[in-house]
Amino acid sequence: MADDWVCNASPVICLAKVGCSNLLMDLPNRLVVPAGVAGEIQAGPASDPGAQWIRGPGAVYVQSAPDPIRSVANWDLGLGETQVIETAISEGGLTVVVDDRVARNCAAAHGLRCIGTFGIIILAKNAGLVHEVRPLLAELRAAGLRVDEPLAQRVLDLAGEGA
Repeated sequence: MADDWVCNASPVICLAKVGCSNLLMDLPNRLVVPAGVAGEIQAGPASDPGAQWIRGPGAVYVQSAPDPIRSVANWDLGLGETQVIETAISEGGLTVVVDDRVARNCAAAHGLRCIGTFGIIILAKNAGLVHEVRPLLAELRAAGLRVDEPLAQRVLDLAGEGA
């Protein structure tokens, strides 16, 4: 999936915690992080791997907030999710990278392509950037990413590592 992505905070924070933030640069052609999302990530502790990554040299293209779009505002999302979807609508052709279910539903309602942290890991395996999804899934859970057993099993099945 070599296209341009606009990313929310959760995938950055989660992937950085398990040492996989490089996937955010290796998989898309370009990664856009709206200013509100960058602010959310940088508001974390200085020791947070996501905050360190986004402050790093040349990590991402941080874009100013797009003009508000009423049809997105009506979903009552957080600042980051709102800016991610508004950016994707404004620029066109961007894949939305969010984990939040309501934000994913909003993106779908606007006809946007969407992927989350688990989708990134599956893409990375398919691209040969990671060898196994199962240990990364365990690390993400240990790092605080909530995932129920049916979703975990679906991710493993999609990665070819099921039961």
